[in-house]
Amino acid sequence: MSEKTQRKIADWFTPEILKCNGLLKPNYYKVNYRNIRFFTTKGVKKGYIRLITLDNEGYFDRGTLKEVLRECSYFVMIHKQFVVNINHIDSRLDWSYCWSGEHKLNVSPQYRENFKEKIQLLLQTKESGQ
Repeated sequence: MSEKTQRKIADWFTPEILKCNGLLKPNYYKVNYRNIRFFTTKGVKKGYIRLITLDNEGYFDRGTLKEVLRECSYFVMIHKQFVVNINHIDSRLDWSYCWSGEHKLNVSPQYRENFKEKIQLLLQTKESGQ
């Protein structure tokens, strides 16, 4: 693994990200992955991802959704533009849509089976008390 890749992976554990305040400005914040509702690339410049936190704040970071998936097991891809934290899914509709807070997110057909498996695994884990 190259030094650049190692540095990028290390950055994901304590991401320093840019707050979405209209323009990208060098205001850096640290956000715990557990406080993130979802990541998206929708409406974001190529090479960046946007994340939405539990308090509905938006932030930008450089990276890809695939990097998020590699680093955090409790995130699942539900659409080519969305990776959601399964611990913050409040409801769903026929596996086609899910809500995280006030955000309605589309679950694409190609990601539904994996999404369903992750949710069922989460529910089994909660029921067994682990």
